[in-house]
Amino acid sequence: MAIAANSIIGGRYRLDQVVGQGGMQQVWAATDKSLERGVAVKVPIVDGAKKRFTQSARLSARVRHSNVASALDYVAEGEGEFYVEELIKGIDLQECMDRHFPRLDGDTAAHVLHHLCRGLAASHGVDVLHRDLKPSNVMVSSDLSFSMIKITDFGIAKLAESEMDKGTAEINAGRTQGLSSTMLGAIPFLAPEVLRKDKPGAPQIGKPSDVWSLAAMGYWLLAGEHPFGTGFEAVPGIFLGQPKAWGENLTANQVTADLVRKLQTIIEGCFKLNPLERPTADELVSQIAQLGYLSGARESGVVTQKGPHGGVWWGRSTTGQGIMLHQAEVMAGAPLSIGARVNYVSTPGQPNRRAVAILRLKDLPGSL
Repeated sequence: MAIAANSIIGGRYRLDQVVGQGGMQQVWAATDKSLERGVAVKVPIVDGAKKRFTQSARLSARVRHSNVASALDYVAEGEGEFYVEELIKGIDLQECMDRHFPRLDGDTAAHVLHHLCRGLAASHGVDVLHRDLKPSNVMVSSDLSFSMIKITDFGIAKLAESEMDKGTAEINAGRTQGLSSTMLGAIPFLAPEVLRKDKPGAPQIGKPSDVWSLAAMGYWLLAGEHPFGTGFEAVPGIFLGQPKAWGENLTANQVTADLVRKLQTIIEGCFKLNPLERPTADELVSQIAQLGYLSGARESGVVTQKGPHGGVWWGRSTTGQGIMLHQAEVMAGAPLSIGARVNYVSTPGQPNRRAVAILRLKDLPGSL
C-alpha cells in the first residue's frame, strides 16, 4: 500500500512525518487518534521482510522495562506491516556523541552502561535477543542530561538477523565491497560468533552476543573510539578478542581513576572469545551498581568569564543559572575557555552552584 503523510493505519494511527530511516525500516512520527497521543510507526523497507517483521513485533511485546522502548501495537493491513512503538522525544546515542561529546567521563559512561544493562537484562529475562545493539539503536535525552536512556528496535530483531546473515556471508567469502551501510555500521559492535556464524564449529549466537555488543558500546563511550576499529577493519581484532589498549589519559584524573579502571575491567571481561565466559546482563547490572558512580542528571552551559583564581571559571547554564567551574574538574575535552560549551553535574555552592565531572563539549559548526 502507498504510504504518505496523513495516511491512517489500522483505522487509528495517522502518519504525520518521517523522522528517521535506516537500512531496514522507515520511522514515522504518528498520532494515535483513539488515545490522542504521539506514537512511532515503523515500516520495513527490505524485501521479503513480512514474516521476520511479524516475529520481531511479537517478541518485542514481551519486553517491559523503563530502559526499553515500549511496543504498543502491530498492524497488518493489505500488503503493509506496521510496528507501533512509544514515541521517544530525544536523540539517538550516535548523534549525541557525534554532535556533542568527544567521549564520556567514567561516571557518565557507567551511568549510561548501567541503564543499558538493565534494559538488556529485562529482555534476556524473557528470552528476547536484540541482535543489533549499537549507538543508533539507543535513545537518550536531547538536553544531554542522560536522564532518559532507552534501547530501541527490539521490534526488528529478526530483520537485523537477516541483514547480518547476508553481511557475514560476504565477509566470510572475502567480499567486502558490497556490504550495506547497515552492516558496516554494525560490525564494530558485533561479537565474533556473529561474524563466524557460517563457519563450522562456531559458537552459537545467543545472549552473550548481545553482552559483547553492549561492552563495545561501553568502550566507545569511555574511550571515544571503537575497541577494534571501524567498518571491516574491526574484524581481525574482533576474531582475536583483542581490543585496542586504553589511552592513559582516561585515568589521568586521580579522583576518578579507580572507578575508570574498574569499569575498564568490567568491559574487558565481556570480550571473551568463549561466550560462556562472558558475564550475563544481570551480572553486569550488579557489577556496575557496585562502582559507586555519580548518577545525578547532567546539565549543560557555557563558560562566560575567567574567575579570580587559577583554574576557576564562571559560566551560565542553559536555564540561566550561574555556575562556577574549575579546570581540575574537566574530565574530557579541551581546556576551558570563554565561550566553551560544557556539560556537568551541578552541586551546591556559594555564591553560585559548582560544576563537577565537567565535560567540554565539541564546538558547534560555525563557532569560534
